Amino acid sequence: MSVIGHTRAPPPIPAKPGYVTMVKALYSYAARSPEELSFEEGEILYVTDDVKYKDWYLATTNKNRTGGLIPKKIM
Repeated sequence: MSVIGHTRAPPPIPAKPGYVTMVKALYSYAARSPEELSFEEGEILYVTDDVKYKDWYLATTNKNRTGGLIPKKIM
């Protein structure tokens, strides 16, 4: 089925073993506290916990293997 003017979202990226899921950053983000994680637009982040925090994910990156909180709204 084809819909003119609309595009389908790509299928979700499969998660690495041991991770909840992978997300792609829609925007760059500069951490504002030591608990937060900085990342660049388009960077893939591995969400390790999405339950404890209402507006945040706990995630890690492949780039520097560090972890921290990332805002859900820009993923």
